[in-house]
Amino acid sequence: MKAAIITPTYRNDLEIVRGLCASVDAFVGADIHHYLVVPRGQYRLFADLNGPRRTVTVIEDVLPRGFFKLPLPARLPFTGRALREGWVVPGRWRVSGWIIQQIVKLSADRICDAELLLFIDSDVRLLRPMDAALFRQGDAVRFVHKPGLGADQPAQGAWSRTVGRLLGIEPQAYYGADYVGNIISWRRDTLLRLQARIARTTGLPWQVAVGREPLFSEYMAYGVFIDHVERGDGHARTPESLTLNSWNYALSLPGEEERFLADWQPHHIGVLLQSTERLAPDTRERIIAALAAR
Repeated sequence: MKAAIITPTYRNDLEIVRGLCASVDAFVGADIHHYLVVPRGQYRLFADLNGPRRTVTVIEDVLPRGFFKLPLPARLPFTGRALREGWVVPGRWRVSGWIIQQIVKLSADRICDAELLLFIDSDVRLLRPMDAALFRQGDAVRFVHKPGLGADQPAQGAWSRTVGRLLGIEPQAYYGADYVGNIISWRRDTLLRLQARIARTTGLPWQVAVGREPLFSEYMAYGVFIDHVERGDGHARTPESLTLNSWNYALSLPGEEERFLADWQPHHIGVLLQSTERLAPDTRERIIAALAAR
């Protein structure tokens, strides 16, 4: 089963994604190609990351006609205030870059021909070897499935109701499990059936249907599709995250960094330090170095 890594990213994460790329080159075999997917206007910033192990792909080449990025500056003149990226989708004005990144992941079949699709976030750093065998159990693909987790989170409820409508099943505030992570594996054949289901249910191209939703989770859509629509084989469920995540830590507070480091486990192969935390580069590298030494 041919495998590929896909990382949607953008200008604000340029230096962080360079660290990810270096770690992919160090810990991932050459048989797994790495694709970075960036807006066309930012391609030149990432172009030097092209090479035998990696291809920088343009988002606009992945999306269908009618999707385009608004020509907004990175910052407002005079005030210097940062502007969020905005896109236009047929039937909806000013779609966030976050939704577009999720559509890009769901368009992985248009990025590469791999049967095993591995999504790694920009702000992940690999610290241990990773190969395709890690994501396979016979003919089944590793499937992050965390029963009971997230039931009390408002975002889960919004994502779940949206996914239910798009899949044509009874919308619920919680479908019994959380499917979100930072190193996630999908099957290409399952993804194609998911796309077809959304298009059939909504009567729209699936990209347009998703792009018109203000709140959406691609990982929830894939997980709910497997658990509540297909109910079939082909996936090996696991509650374990392959990364130590900074989501539940306040790393700027006293004692939190030590608590974070103490939670590094043998099954972790990488660390996620969220780019939105805006850790100083030397702090980020110090934490990564401390974990690498363990």
